[in-house]
Amino acid sequence: MPAGNGRHAPIAAEDQGRIIANVLLNPTPHAGKTYPLYGAVEMNHAELAKAVSVALGREIRYEAETFAAFAQRLAQLGLPEHFIQHLVAVYQDYQDGVFAGTNDLVETITGRKPVTVAEYVKANIERFQPNAK
Repeated sequence: MPAGNGRHAPIAAEDQGRIIANVLLNPTPHAGKTYPLYGAVEMNHAELAKAVSVALGREIRYEAETFAAFAQRLAQLGLPEHFIQHLVAVYQDYQDGVFAGTNDLVETITGRKPVTVAEYVKANIERFQPNAK
């Protein structure tokens, strides 16, 4: 993917679900608010690959590709042109820092720290095995 040196803080669906449940159970203090959700640690794709590598005990590498190569690879998969344009634009935004940042909203709203990448991988290890179904 053409992530370049863009950064983000991956957030687990589990953390998102806990926030949503908390908001639905007690909506009044959240009325009219928008919450940008971030995971435990901001990282780039190389750091993400390293965290997954450590959790799996085997090397995982991130290898950047150009926007043109990314679009061509997606086209070879038969994806619609408008979807390819969308994904390329998302990765341009990613490189431009649109998804960068962190905050403490997961812990503030749910009372629990967000799941780290390593914790997620270890809890879902079967999904990261070469022959996983």
